[in-house]
Amino acid sequence: MLYLHHTKLLLWKNFKKRSREKTRTILEIFLPLALFILLVFVVRNNGMENIPSCHFEEKSMPSMGPELFIKSFFCGFKNTCNESPPRDSSKMSAYNVTFVNRLLSDLEDSL
Repeated sequence: MLYLHHTKLLLWKNFKKRSREKTRTILEIFLPLALFILLVFVVRNNGMENIPSCHFEEKSMPSMGPELFIKSFFCGFKNTCNESPPRDSSKMSAYNVTFVNRLLSDLEDSL
């Protein structure tokens, strides 16, 4: 019962505070409402445009070795946008000869 009494006192205090600060209460109610209406207006007036998806060539990571990383960095510097994904996966097949992959395969053989 004490909890209900505290809640009632807190609500009464909040009501008294709000009744004393009328301009702040009006701003707290109408400012978010005005911003929401503005957001709805902007979304409704700007039509949706269809942007096609963009596919980039894959790039080597530094863990694939410095040679492949530098080669893919400078050769793919243009970053052209393709409408369909590239079919050539030769860069990723080069992952099998990287230092990290060779090290892991050697560790698996020794264990």
